[in-house]
Amino acid sequence: MNKECVALLLAAAGMSLTLSAANDSIIVTTDGKVIKTSKIEVNAKGDLEYLTPDGKLKNRIPNGRFRYAQVPKPAEITEADQNYRKQQWKTAAAMYHKAASDYRLLGWEVYCIRMEAESLAKTGEKAQAEKLLAGLHGTGENNPGQQKERNLADNFLADLLIDRKAFDDAEKILNRQQVLDDPDLVFSAFVKKAEIMQGRGRKKEALRLYYQAVLLFPGNPRRAEALYNIWNLMQETKDPRAAKIAEMLKREYPSSPFAQKVFF
Repeated sequence: MNKECVALLLAAAGMSLTLSAANDSIIVTTDGKVIKTSKIEVNAKGDLEYLTPDGKLKNRIPNGRFRYAQVPKPAEITEADQNYRKQQWKTAAAMYHKAASDYRLLGWEVYCIRMEAESLAKTGEKAQAEKLLAGLHGTGENNPGQQKERNLADNFLADLLIDRKAFDDAEKILNRQQVLDDPDLVFSAFVKKAEIMQGRGRKKEALRLYYQAVLLFPGNPRRAEALYNIWNLMQETKDPRAAKIAEMLKREYPSSPFAQKVFF
């Protein structure tokens, strides 16, 4: 094969990759058809307007004729994330609030509501944050890519409920989270239920739940914290096994701040 042919093939491959990368927005219709496109917009009626794969024609799908649409993360949401990381909570909350409305039909509503709630909670507006998350809780989800976001929103809602000692409501959420196919959220559910038991004064049950988290999820990044909580509870109840937990924590997580807190 001569150099000219190689160059042409490489150029063609590059063009193909460019087109493929550009068509990274999708629409799934009510009959299950998947449409890939480079651009999706929502008109005043809530219809979706999108470009054909060649980028030349604009088609329309009426509201009610599609299950969901998903676009890549918009610049406005990326900017809100940056403000969140800079701890500019009020600015971030306002930006997420607007983006949740602007991208409601484009796959970003749940993420934006969750992040708005987290931003509000950082400013002390926990009641408003809880209200936002409660509005998401229990509603259906057609977009499978958004289910993880709904689960994370429920996880944070449980935190807020525990914070104001609404233990029964939090426990209902966590019971569902314990059976998810998501090790991090399942671990979190065990730990949060242990916190609930502590709040109710049921320390033995709290210990059991912390133990389950530690044993079932040995690779979880929050395992050191769970071990510390076990040790702390044992110290409170004068459990002689506390020393063994302290040894385990210092042996397995010597650089952890939780290991530095324990003593023999």
